Amino acid sequence: MALERMSDIVTQNHPATEVDDQTMAAELTSSFGIFTGPPTTRRCCFSPATAPAGWRKEQWHPAQEGRWLSDGRYELRVPYSDQRELVMEILRHGPDVQVIAPPELARAVCARLEKALQACKKK
Repeated sequence: MALERMSDIVTQNHPATEVDDQTMAAELTSSFGIFTGPPTTRRCCFSPATAPAGWRKEQWHPAQEGRWLSDGRYELRVPYSDQRELVMEILRHGPDVQVIAPPELARAVCARLEKALQACKKK
């Protein structure tokens, strides 16, 4: 988070709530990326063309689960609570990734791809 991008900073009239280290760690590591909250598991499959490129070594989240499918694709399951950062990470893989679940994440990825295509067609 960049300080120069912050605006409308407001001070609070009450002290911060102290949280023990164990609770803080559980809250901050339950989901992918910088967002917290109750996690949902997303399932993505990576194409056989890109799957061998180190997917067993790449870690998106400590609680991720991955497996090779019979068709050569690699399925990766990652807990997340907010899709914004995850959509960007998925889009990084372009046509070599397919979001299997949940449907709202698949729709969000498709919507971003459609906007990108529209931007390309404007020229």
